[in-house]
Amino acid sequence: MNRFLTAALAGLIATTPGSAREMIGNWRVDHFKPFGLWESMCDHREQENRQIRRCYIRYVDGYSPGEPFGAAFLFVTAPGPGGLRYEFGFEPGTRFAEDGFVVMRDDAITWILDTATCAGGNSCIIEGDAALDLSNLLGGGGRLVFRFADRHGRDWRREWTAPDYDEVLADFQAASAERELPF
Repeated sequence: MNRFLTAALAGLIATTPGSAREMIGNWRVDHFKPFGLWESMCDHREQENRQIRRCYIRYVDGYSPGEPFGAAFLFVTAPGPGGLRYEFGFEPGTRFAEDGFVVMRDDAITWILDTATCAGGNSCIIEGDAALDLSNLLGGGGRLVFRFADRHGRDWRREWTAPDYDEVLADFQAASAERELPF
């Protein structure tokens, strides 16, 4: 693992909410397929004398790898058949601009997240029908655009393109099916 990714993951572990930390620590990867910066992964670990398995899509954006460090991430999971859960994590103290968390197609905003629903700006969870809408908008070339100020007062505009989203989602679903996990 390169030094940047190691630093990014260490920073994420230290600054993310408990559920996201659970996504990162002490697992053995048994499926990894990159799609640009999107990754389809499956891993497992032993817990209380049983094996726990999971699959997910991951996106890590180390937007400020130096000092001061800054990163954002996304984990996409399937908590049950036919459902998706998106968990976005941001550095503590992140303050979104108005319309600072959107999906765009061409040059038009097609979806806006009310960032007031995010836990203090640090964690934004999207589930249910909203998650299905987001997945459909990302498929076929939608892109996530974030405008925010970090805790150091620096303004950022980050764009996560998703040209391979349909493929990473299909790989995630196939890997989940191979392991008899919901998707």
